[in-house]
Amino acid sequence: MAPAEISVPTIHKTMMTQYLELNDSVMTDHNPNKRIIDGLKKRLEEKNGLWVDKLDGVLWSHRTMPRKSTNKTPFSLSHSMEAMALAEISVPTIHKTMMTQTSELNDSLMTDHVDQLEDERNQALLRIQNYQL
Repeated sequence: MAPAEISVPTIHKTMMTQYLELNDSVMTDHNPNKRIIDGLKKRLEEKNGLWVDKLDGVLWSHRTMPRKSTNKTPFSLSHSMEAMALAEISVPTIHKTMMTQTSELNDSLMTDHVDQLEDERNQALLRIQNYQL
C-alpha cells in the first residue's frame, strides 16, 4: 500500500468526552487502579505521607466490595467464599454463628462450594458481557 493510500481515523474531542461522560460508571467499575487511588485519597485527606499505613485497608476494601457488573466480590470469585472481617471473628455475629464448628463438615462443604464456583464465574462473565453492551 502506498503512503498516500493510508487513511487515519480521526476522533473528535467532543464525541470522546461525551462518550466518557455517559460511560463513566462502566469505566470506573472496571478500573481497579482508579478505585484504589480514590480509596487512598479519601482516607488520607488529613494525614500527609502516611499512605503506606492505609494501603492494606484500601486493598482489603477493594477485594471485598461487590462490583456493580457481577454483584460479587473479587475475593469471592477467586476463593469461592466470602471473606469474613477480622472484627467478626471475635464478636458473635450471625455470619459467625452460621459457620460450621467441625472441620470435617467444613471441608466437605468447601469442596461442594468449589463445584458451584464455576457456575458463578460463568454467570458473572455473562453479566459483564451484558453490562458492556
